[in-house]
Amino acid sequence: MLKYFNADMNTLVFEYGRLKNEAQTVLSIEEMPEEGSKASAYVDVINNSKSRLIKLQLNKAEAILKRFLKVRSFIAEYEAAFSPFKSKAADVLHEISEENIDDMFSEAEAPELFLEALDTENINGPEGFRILGEINKYYPMQVQWGLAGGQYFTDKSAYIEIAVTSAEEASEEVIVEDVRIKEFSENESDSGNKISEGVTEDICIAGEMKKS
Repeated sequence: MLKYFNADMNTLVFEYGRLKNEAQTVLSIEEMPEEGSKASAYVDVINNSKSRLIKLQLNKAEAILKRFLKVRSFIAEYEAAFSPFKSKAADVLHEISEENIDDMFSEAEAPELFLEALDTENINGPEGFRILGEINKYYPMQVQWGLAGGQYFTDKSAYIEIAVTSAEEASEEVIVEDVRIKEFSENESDSGNKISEGVTEDICIAGEMKKS
């Protein structure tokens, strides 16, 4: 009996240590519970941590923008109409950080809406019309036509290169950067959806915390 008791104790100690380590990775020093606090205290602080919610927001925004940058069209006119939005998304992806996530997170709203339309099975059905109505606020008619006609897709090539022009320097000179996003497997193209779905609930919690 003592043998089983010791085994259970070792398991509890291990799980407590793992929980504490997780807390240290997502919490600021000020947010950490006092040394020796109960496991439930660590769980509660992690679930309500502003630092954790910021990280979740950042992960979601980055996943959306990276997938958005992989969108292509074989039709030159549709690709040209979409290109400025990819350039802007690349700039946002380059600048976004935990320090400015509150200001920059909204920049991922239009790309997220575009991807939602891209993933809609029947873009010409009621749900598709609803999304296209929202997209009308952000994208020109050429892009909307491309979406309605199924002319955009997610590129699954190994490398993606996008020329980005810095808006701040546009009046003086053109600065072109290569943004290379390497895809290690075909499944990576779906990772943006999985991350987005996994953190949506937490992002909603963040919104409620801000309101309160």
